[in-house]
Amino acid sequence: MKWNFLSDEDDGVASRILIWIRKLQTFATQSAGTSAVEFALIAPVLCALMLGIIEGGRMMWVTNQLQTAVEEAAHCGVMGSTNCGTTQMIQAYAANQINGYGVTTSQFYVTNTTCGLKVTATVPYTGLFFGISMSPTLTASFCQPKMTPTITAPSTT
Repeated sequence: MKWNFLSDEDDGVASRILIWIRKLQTFATQSAGTSAVEFALIAPVLCALMLGIIEGGRMMWVTNQLQTAVEEAAHCGVMGSTNCGTTQMIQAYAANQINGYGVTTSQFYVTNTTCGLKVTATVPYTGLFFGISMSPTLTASFCQPKMTPTITAPSTT
């Protein structure tokens, strides 16, 4: 249905408004480019979700490496290995167990407790992507009981 409000002699503002309304109606019925607009709206959300999943997986990987390092260092310290004779050597051993994430020996703490030799690590986590300000502190702790040799007397029966 065409709307003709104007007479033939009116060439002023009203005709320009009518032309503008017709162009707007034509634009509203067009569907070309809707996929591009939808993608432009969804793409940032999908990218943020993907980067978040990668960052979460990386944080879990670093936590797992940290826990393995403190377990291995506590075990090494209890076994009396030549690599782990002092507290500094145990800290260095623990720091060398972590690959791909920069930790220092000062982030490991070695204490003798009632449960045995306890190795604890506290490492600040830094995000990998675009300065994401995730700054949780990752901690891992393990207490290895001291090995005491048990001597059994020979039985006399």
